[in-house]
Amino acid sequence: FEHSAANVAAAIAQNGIHYPVAQDNEYGTWNAYNNQYWPAEYLIDAQGRIRLTDFGEGEYAAKERAIRSLLVEDGATGLGGPTDVHALKPSEAEVTPESYLGTERGERFVSGPLAPGVHDFGPLPSSPLALSELRFAGRLDVGAWGTAPANGDGAVQLRFRARRVYLVMGSPERARPVRVLLDGRPISSAVAGVNVHGGAAAVRLQDVYNLVDLPSVQTHTLTVEFPPGVTVYDFTFG
Repeated sequence: FEHSAANVAAAIAQNGIHYPVAQDNEYGTWNAYNNQYWPAEYLIDAQGRIRLTDFGEGEYAAKERAIRSLLVEDGATGLGGPTDVHALKPSEAEVTPESYLGTERGERFVSGPLAPGVHDFGPLPSSPLALSELRFAGRLDVGAWGTAPANGDGAVQLRFRARRVYLVMGSPERARPVRVLLDGRPISSAVAGVNVHGGAAAVRLQDVYNLVDLPSVQTHTLTVEFPPGVTVYDFTFG
């Protein structure tokens, strides 16, 4: 979904970003730096020299000080005080790894490696999943990076350990409801993510939807039921 220039432009507008954003679909810049990590940050001074590299989340105040130092070194003045950002922070506890829902990087499916094309996964069984395992239900069209119903509703279920659960989804043409169940019951408003209302998320443009927001890192079974017209791509966790 991030390969679409329209999606990137929408995210830039949504987040009020005013600096240039480069789109590296062919990994030209990524490979030129021999980069192996995401997120990866390279601070470059006015002479084009790499002055700091950092991989992963966190240490935001230290990174800001480094940026300010390079700006001052180049003659910048009137920078104002340090920023005061209130943002979600990654959980310090170990959580379920990012989980892709297509053939390219789909892993930990109880049915085995995903194959491209239309497949009938049948109804969801009652047997429990092991931690971080996933399974599909329904007749689905499995693509390289995403999966969509081929006939009737589809579902994806996983056993996760995290505080927050996000799912990248898209619904072209119009908004469609995606039902969210936690441990087999419609998710309650007390632990529903900001994009879930009345047990369902209204999915429109390709975006990251926050489905679960727990008070702490916990282990649960999440079921997402999605109708024809909705494509699911990728679970992430915080």
